[in-house]
Amino acid sequence: LGWRPLLSGLLAGAVLLTLSAGLLLSDPAPVYAADPTICYAGDDDGDRLVTINRTTGTPTTVIGSFGAANIEARTLSLDGDTLYAANASTFGTVNITTGAYTTIGSFGTASGYVDPNNDGDYSDQVLTSYLINDVDGLAIDPTSGIFYGSERQGDAAAPDDVLIQINPLTGAHVPNAFGPNQDFVALKTSTLGPQGDPPALLWDIDDLAVNPVDGQMYGVANAVSNSSVASDNLVA
Repeated sequence: LGWRPLLSGLLAGAVLLTLSAGLLLSDPAPVYAADPTICYAGDDDGDRLVTINRTTGTPTTVIGSFGAANIEARTLSLDGDTLYAANASTFGTVNITTGAYTTIGSFGTASGYVDPNNDGDYSDQVLTSYLINDVDGLAIDPTSGIFYGSERQGDAAAPDDVLIQINPLTGAHVPNAFGPNQDFVALKTSTLGPQGDPPALLWDIDDLAVNPVDGQMYGVANAVSNSSVASDNLVA
């Protein structure tokens, strides 16, 4: 499976970076919830599952505690029946009736190529390994059924985050998902240069989504200049 970043342009309030996994294996599958007016979200302060009216943006229901302290990413199965989540180093499911998190398995240690100098120049990239223990974004590609996760490497600092594929049955990353010795690929958002006001590099990916029509992957990238100033940027 190939992956290549391509700077495709800038829009007002958004940075576009093409993440192409080259995956078009079947017709898009529908993604829906039992109630199409709501979406599920995580309350970081209380570590609990809540619902939000997606028409008005109003929180509607506190479902219950995750029973886990580090859930920062969730994604709904293509049939709408299962809510998956990442709890730092583990992958699992969230009960949409109670909010409880159940671990399926650990992501493990993954290998891939990175920028050794964190200067945005990947021509001298080197092979390294990371313990996958801070997955901040999850998405399922509806065109292929493949599960993706974005792993935080450095918080508001180098290096770039990385993208993995996940086996939903075991929770482990998929070995060689992007080629030989490439369990992950770097999300090269730092190569876009400083963004935001005041300007800062985009080191962090906070969430992922995949267009169900064409398989295009999108992410939310953070530019953090100091402890109190941050800007979210759409990357694609």
